[in-house]
Amino acid sequence: RDGAPLDRPLASGVSTPSGLGVYHVRVPLLPAGASAVVLYGGDRGGAAVDELAFFTDPSPVVRTFVTGDFLATDATIVSLVASNDVVIDGAADFFGGALEGRNRTRAMLGSEIVSAGPIAASWLGAGGDALPPESFAGQAFVIPSPRFDEALVVVAPFGDATLTFGQPSLAPETVTGGSARRIPTLVGDAASIHFTSDAPVVVVRGSDDGDITPIPPAATTLIGVGSGNIRVAAGASAASLTYYRSGGATSTATVPAGGELTLTGGATQGAGEAVRIVSDTPIGVITYGDGDGGEAVTFLPPSLLGRELALPFGAQFVAIATALPNTTCRLVAPDGAELASGTSSAFAPPVPGKLIFGS
Repeated sequence: RDGAPLDRPLASGVSTPSGLGVYHVRVPLLPAGASAVVLYGGDRGGAAVDELAFFTDPSPVVRTFVTGDFLATDATIVSLVASNDVVIDGAADFFGGALEGRNRTRAMLGSEIVSAGPIAASWLGAGGDALPPESFAGQAFVIPSPRFDEALVVVAPFGDATLTFGQPSLAPETVTGGSARRIPTLVGDAASIHFTSDAPVVVVRGSDDGDITPIPPAATTLIGVGSGNIRVAAGASAASLTYYRSGGATSTATVPAGGELTLTGGATQGAGEAVRIVSDTPIGVITYGDGDGGEAVTFLPPSLLGRELALPFGAQFVAIATALPNTTCRLVAPDGAELASGTSSAFAPPVPGKLIFGS
């Protein structure tokens, strides 16, 4: 453009532990041919670099969460910081205190939850699950499905997106930019889905009885805690896996192209080991302990791990996988009081650490 700052900058998916991340930048309509987008980075507070003068707006980074609801009712939101403005469907809420939480009535499918500072958000009601953050946006997805799932909800925050599925029975689908679509998939039990998109999209899988799961993009390294069954799916190419358990054991496996595999070593109620899975091709991984796979949780790539997270509501347990050894985690109440703390094991990477806070 002409050197003026873009009107809606957004950086997402930046990992503090790994130093890796993915940047998605929203831009206004740019003329074809002569337009260029330049990203500058550095230490605003200490670096004496002329290019940093480009950053003339000290306003906070905006985090955006995009909804995907099946039979969920209200959303519950917790702000990680004080003095935070949160907007859903044009209606604003002001969160005065850090870790303040409140419920909001159901928003329209595809709505954005926009905040000046970081939040945690989850649907309540039947099958309620976390709302997918915009850092889950990607262009290649591999989605395990241990049981019959009726549909995907796909949101296209960055412009029109055409999805091309790896299953011959699924025709290409287009999602209009700034909107969401429910795309029936009708896959059978233990039948995964994989697709690519020509623009970044945010994806939720689920069924009409209310179970929903936000899905991150496919990746070659994924970390999580086994709670019951661990289900791995491969995309267009077979995947050769090496997986490292927090107890120190290492195993290998192969997932056929377009197929799925259940890994052993899980235990229900979050009592399974933490697992780091490394694959030679991008894969998707979920874990579930409710028998049919409805209440599933995805494994995450290291770039999406965080150092501070909020729980939108009370929980029976909190199971934690750590990418690095000797990682101390503290469970803190909204008033700042420490409820519990613990340190993960000292095995060297790539073996993950594991912590669990119960009751």
